[in-house]
Amino acid sequence: DGSRSVPIRGGKLLGSLQSLQHLSSAMDSLDTLSNTLRAQINPLHASGINPLGNTGVNFFNDVVPPDLPTGARDFNLSDEVLASPDAIVSGVSGAPGDGGLALQFSELRNTKLAGLGNKSMLEYWRGTVTGVASESSFYKITHESHGAIVEQVQSQIDAVSGVSLDDEMAELVKFQRSYQAAARVLSILDSTTEDLLGMLR
Repeated sequence: DGSRSVPIRGGKLLGSLQSLQHLSSAMDSLDTLSNTLRAQINPLHASGINPLGNTGVNFFNDVVPPDLPTGARDFNLSDEVLASPDAIVSGVSGAPGDGGLALQFSELRNTKLAGLGNKSMLEYWRGTVTGVASESSFYKITHESHGAIVEQVQSQIDAVSGVSLDDEMAELVKFQRSYQAAARVLSILDSTTEDLLGMLR
């Protein structure tokens, strides 16, 4: 009726919901990193002059306010940079050999940023990748161990209620030998009876 919450304590449905939650968390982390890269790099890049003599050029694609950043979904270089590498800015003056902005770009690699939880971009990226890898490894090991437990329990069930082909074959051979022995006894009895009747005649 849309007003009650039903707890899901196990099964494939719980696993699927947990996977969606972990996936959503990882995607949010990538969106945060992508938006932070745009916010840090683009203003610096736009403040310089490229070899073509242009200024105000973004390095990464971005949206125009009041639109919100789109995260990692369409993260890419700006149209100007994609069109020509000469659109890339390395300095404020645009003069050959001016690498002042390029140096600032490289320093951002290890700069602690509040938007990333007071981590550098490199630290944040490593943390995101390590977290995904750790969770993946944990659930893979858990899946394998639970699979082994299921196999062990099934083996115990089969040992009690299952049919052993070797045991059944041994039983068949035993019954076959018993039948052959009984047939032999009847054959001897029949022959002996015939002999006795023949003597009485």
